Amino acid sequence: MGASVGAQLETTNREEYIEPIKEATKLFVKRIMNPLHQNDLIYSLSAEGRKYASTVKQIHRFVRQVIDERKKEIQQSNCSVGQQNQDNNNFFTLLLRTHQQHPAEFTEEDIFGEVNTFMFAGHETTSSSCVAALLLIAGDNRVQELLFNELEEVLKDCDASVGSDITVEHLRRLQYLEMVIQEAMRLYSPIPLMVKKVQRDLVVNGYTVPAGCSALVCFTLLHNDPGVFNHPSPHAFYPERFSSESELHRMPYAFMPFSVGPRSCIGKSFSLLEMKLVLAAIIRRYHLTAITRRDEMRLGFAAVLKVSSPVLIRFEDRQKRTTSVKSDANSNTC
Repeated sequence: MGASVGAQLETTNREEYIEPIKEATKLFVKRIMNPLHQNDLIYSLSAEGRKYASTVKQIHRFVRQVIDERKKEIQQSNCSVGQQNQDNNNFFTLLLRTHQQHPAEFTEEDIFGEVNTFMFAGHETTSSSCVAALLLIAGDNRVQELLFNELEEVLKDCDASVGSDITVEHLRRLQYLEMVIQEAMRLYSPIPLMVKKVQRDLVVNGYTVPAGCSALVCFTLLHNDPGVFNHPSPHAFYPERFSSESELHRMPYAFMPFSVGPRSCIGKSFSLLEMKLVLAAIIRRYHLTAITRRDEMRLGFAAVLKVSSPVLIRFEDRQKRTTSVKSDANSNTC
């Protein structure tokens, strides 16, 4: 969006957006677990309901502030949105350009909805998936070697010290890396569950779920179904299960970390490219060794998956590591 939220710093923006987001997601999960709070009126009168409403207002106020500031910048530039320089050609500017070209079809309220969705949906989901993927890679030398070999082949025309050399075309060719990301998201679903309203009577295992009911879809259970992910076991880290030859390609609803259908995640492609870029930049320069074991990683849930404990990974510079190995091989001592 072209706006800093100070996610890793103790700044005013953190208090204005990051902390309220955390509080709102906690309250959201608590509401799900309390049957009495399913009623909007009862919830709005409760202490938690009033706190949730206040927190959401604070989040919306920050988002609208971001929108207003960008609009002022554009107005002060003395040129139309379509003539902004490349540095300002971010997602938010594209939204404003669409509004400028089609004000009736795409209103300012529509912009608010899209900005709010992207800022919230991208909160912790991609970072949690990257942390999980890094730990899995660091704990499996076979996978790490295959990843590095693919990167060497696809990025052989790039200087490893210059991350900007990695292009979108390079990322699209990194098929094994994409399989690794998919397997990491299967084992650690960034959105563990989803609620959908049943549109017509639905029979599941002999039980009828009436139309109008809310159905809870648990992706974590779905992605660990031993009837589907059984070669090897569903708990094993095995990226090859997502290869083009895999039977999973004939079962499109067995794996859906971004949901499916017309309301699937609008940021799916962006998220995958983002994760590919981060992981590719790390793996091509560093050899990873897991200090934290998988069973030691503590996870939490606040609408999205949260890594709630430190994850320790050793990063070794590949060039220095290679030099060290060669030096040891030429040594007369051991």
